Amino acid sequence: DAGFAPGGYGGGILGEGNDGGGETEKVSKSQKALAAQCTDRHGLFDSETLKDVASHCNERKLAAKAVQDGSSHAFLCAYLRANPRVVCGIIRAAGKKYLRVFIPAFGCEARVEVDGLRHVTSCGNGGGITITFEPTAGEEDLAIAVSHTVPKDARRKAMRNTRGLQGPFLNCSEAQHEALAVLEQETMDGTTSTSGPSTSDDVFNCGVAPGTLPTTIKPIQRVCLLLGAHFPERAKPEMTATLLLRNPLNATR
Repeated sequence: DAGFAPGGYGGGILGEGNDGGGETEKVSKSQKALAAQCTDRHGLFDSETLKDVASHCNERKLAAKAVQDGSSHAFLCAYLRANPRVVCGIIRAAGKKYLRVFIPAFGCEARVEVDGLRHVTSCGNGGGITITFEPTAGEEDLAIAVSHTVPKDARRKAMRNTRGLQGPFLNCSEAQHEALAVLEQETMDGTTSTSGPSTSDDVFNCGVAPGTLPTTIKPIQRVCLLLGAHFPERAKPEMTATLLLRNPLNATR
């Protein structure tokens, strides 16, 4: 601001003054005629054309921003699909159906589904939830699910009942467990090269250990998440966030 203002201009839109009483003075016909004359003389756009141009520029700017955000999101999802990551998440809101979590490592938010998880129950309100372990199968079913000597029908039923109950963490697929095993081994290799084997429960060195049931989750609390991505057909990619909870029936950890 160079301190210059046209005579009588007190801010706002040029051509509209303020008399101090709160009422806007109308632009006189002579002023409109002078503006139209200057427009014609210097080849300028009239006010309606300028309004259309400005509106078009704003639309293009918003469209470019949307494309930029979409491209960044697609790149992040492609990266996480190829390189799943275990990260620390900060709870922003905790409900019985899902958790809203901020992920400092990637500067974004994620929605973590809680409702519908197998072998656990959740209760509480907006101030926090408590997750408890309630399996729909036992150790006998786990043994039958991996046995090759039982009838196929019994094995198929056991595999259906124990879905989400196999492996060190609850409700993780076989592919997720393979990714977690690789990440843990990478963490151990990095730790052993500097300070020896880690004895912390934070086996992924992400700042927080996987959850142990029963557990209570409240806002501002930190949780351990596995990030991945899903690319549905004919839809935009989605970042997935899985709450890592230790499996009480798994004795390997």
